[in-house]
Amino acid sequence: MEGALASIGKHYFKTTISDNDVERSKPDPQGYQLAAARIGVPIEDCLIIEDSITGTTAAIASGAYLLGLTHSGPLPMDEKVCHVENLIDLELSGIVELFHPLLVKN
Repeated sequence: MEGALASIGKHYFKTTISDNDVERSKPDPQGYQLAAARIGVPIEDCLIIEDSITGTTAAIASGAYLLGLTHSGPLPMDEKVCHVENLIDLELSGIVELFHPLLVKN
């Protein structure tokens, strides 16, 4: 993980979580819950972007919003879950548009 963060720019991340930081890894939501706690944001207000079945399972169990990539397998129909095929052309404004009905409702 350190090598990947160094190439991306570790300064962009307020905190990082790996399997070494939690007792239970995905599909358990503990990693996401710890990340939310470390940055001081309620998990219910977080958005998780995931591309794996275990990751989407953990994200949904955490109570956060989920932007799931559909190539990872079937995603449940849930009011806090949006599905996309890929992230290539999706900008922040597109993510806001996907979740806008949920954000207005809540």
